[in-house]
Amino acid sequence: MSSPLPLAPHVPMGRATVFDGVRAFFRGFGFIVSRPSVWPYAAVPMLAACVLTIGLAVLGIWGANSALESLFGVVDGALERIGYVATQVVVYVLVVGAAVLLASSLAQPLSGPALDAIVRAQEKAFGREASADPPFFESVARSIKITLLTLAIGVPVFVLLSLAELLFPPAMVVTLPLKLVASSLLAAWNLLDYPFGLRRMDFRERYAFYRAHLRSCFGFGLPVALIALVPVVGLLVLPVGVAGATRLVLEREDPR
Repeated sequence: MSSPLPLAPHVPMGRATVFDGVRAFFRGFGFIVSRPSVWPYAAVPMLAACVLTIGLAVLGIWGANSALESLFGVVDGALERIGYVATQVVVYVLVVGAAVLLASSLAQPLSGPALDAIVRAQEKAFGREASADPPFFESVARSIKITLLTLAIGVPVFVLLSLAELLFPPAMVVTLPLKLVASSLLAAWNLLDYPFGLRRMDFRERYAFYRAHLRSCFGFGLPVALIALVPVVGLLVLPVGVAGATRLVLEREDPR
């Protein structure tokens, strides 16, 4: 089996297009679906989210019950009982919602080793030697860094665009497409970091690749961003995105 060729972001293989990126995403989907050997790895993000959601919800409800008991004290009378139960329902809904959001955010970094395994499997399927298997905690730490960096860039951008919409509603004609573009580019950067990280590429090399193939990166991130509009569903396409990102990197390597 041949060794992986070094990335040459300054020498694009043909002219990268938006369609190339979209195609890489769907090829990642085909890779996951057609290879039962990677299904256990692909299931890890959603399983992690489910376990975290249950654990956080149970802890949150337990804490909420203690707080409500301290707040209400002894409940006497039908009206007080109705008010107490209504408050419980509202608090439980908020707690479970918060648990789902927090679990969804934590599931990706905790799934780092499984996502790295998908990268290596895609490399092998492409006919390349798989990248070295990093230590577990290194993989988790790198995945946490990816998530935090994406949030650090994305949150200020979306806050500014949302403020513009709030202050001047007609601006939505411009801000909504900008949000979609920003989401697509950030999704691509987030997912490309998995094959980049296993190849030990520094920031300069990553940025050079991203800049040289900006249109294909946008095309790749576009379906990811659209699917992620549905809460939690984004975790289902996370393994697909990682496989597609690896495919995109491999296809853009200099073949010489």
